[in-house]
Amino acid sequence: MTVELPGREGPPEVADWRSRVPARRASSLALGILLALGFAGCGGDVPAGGVVDPGDTDGEPSATTLSVFMIDAPGDLSRAWVRADDVVLVREADTLSLLDVPTDLILLTRLATETATLVDELAVDPGTFTGLSLVVGGAVLETTDGAGEIDGVFTFEAEHPEGEEATGVLLCPACGESGFEVLLPGPLEVGDGDNGLVLDFDVTRSFGRRADDPDSWTMEPVITGAPVDPEAVRQGARPGARIVGTVVIASGPEDEPIPIPECPAGEERDRTDFIPIAATRELTDDEGEPLAFSGETGPEGSYEITVLLPDVYELDFVARRVVGGGSELVFEATATPEAVTVGERSTEETGGTFTIGSAACEPPP
Repeated sequence: MTVELPGREGPPEVADWRSRVPARRASSLALGILLALGFAGCGGDVPAGGVVDPGDTDGEPSATTLSVFMIDAPGDLSRAWVRADDVVLVREADTLSLLDVPTDLILLTRLATETATLVDELAVDPGTFTGLSLVVGGAVLETTDGAGEIDGVFTFEAEHPEGEEATGVLLCPACGESGFEVLLPGPLEVGDGDNGLVLDFDVTRSFGRRADDPDSWTMEPVITGAPVDPEAVRQGARPGARIVGTVVIASGPEDEPIPIPECPAGEERDRTDFIPIAATRELTDDEGEPLAFSGETGPEGSYEITVLLPDVYELDFVARRVVGGGSELVFEATATPEAVTVGERSTEETGGTFTIGSAACEPPP
C-alpha cells in the first residue's frame, strides 16, 4: 500500500487515501485555530490579536469551559504563517463564533516542537458540537534552497512578517467566508468542567507547488483534531503519542546501498525526502476515510510520526512527490511490521523499519 502526495508542484486533487494522500475536499481541513495565543513551555514573542476572554454566564463563572491547543506535524518546508479571521463551532443549526477580531500572522512551523494555547478556558454551554471550521484570511509560505537560504516567498492576502519580498503567489481556492472544516473523529462532546481539544496541523500535506506555474503554490490545509486533557497540556505534556522507527536503504547487486538520485539534476536527495505515514485502521472521519498522520525522517534514517488517538495504525509512505522544476521523486519501499498499536496511555511506540527498495527521478512531462 503506497501513496502519492498530490500538490507537490502540482495542483492538489481529491483522491482515495489508499491510492495517495488526499489533499481533501474544498471544505476539508483547517490551517489552524489561532485564538488567544500563548506557547506552553516556551519563550519568545507571541503575536497578539484575536484574544478571546473566558467570559462568564450571568455574572457567574461558567462550569463548562473549552480549551484548544495546536501542534504541528513536522515537514520539509521552511516556514509558514497564517492569519485566522474567524473560528466557528457548529451545533445542529447553531454556530458559535470564537474570534472577535482577526489574528496576526502566526508562525505555524514552530509548533513542530511547541504547543500553542489557542483558547484557554472559554466559557461555553455544555453539549455536543458537530463541527468546527476556520476562516483563513491570509497566509505566507517561505521556502529555502539546499544551503538554507530563502529562495521563495509566496503570499495570500498578507505580507511576509519580516519584510521579505514576495516572489510568487500562494493560492487558496477554498478560502472563503464559510471557512474550512476541521476533521474530528466524531462529534465533540463538551461536558461539565474543563474540556480540551488539540489540533494537529500537517505542513507536508497542506502546501504544494504547482507544476503548471513555478511561481505559485497552492494551500489546502490538513488538520486533524482530537480530545485532550487540557491540564496535562498546560503542565507541559505533549499531546498524542510518537511512532518511531528507522528507514533503511536496501543493497544493490554489489551489496552497496541503492542510490537515491539527484532530483532534479544538481539537487541532492537522501532519506530525509522519505515521508512516512500512519493511518488509523478503525477510526475514520465523517466521510469514512482513515485519519492519516505524516512524519519526518532524519538524515541517519530515524523517523517519527506523532498521532493523536489510540488505534491500530497502518504504516505507509508517500510514494511519489513532485519536487523542483516539476520532476517527480519516486520511492518503492516496504514496512515491517505493516501496522503498530497505539494504546490509551501510549507515549511512544516502535513502528519498525521502512526499507527503501528503489528510488527514481522522473523528469517533468
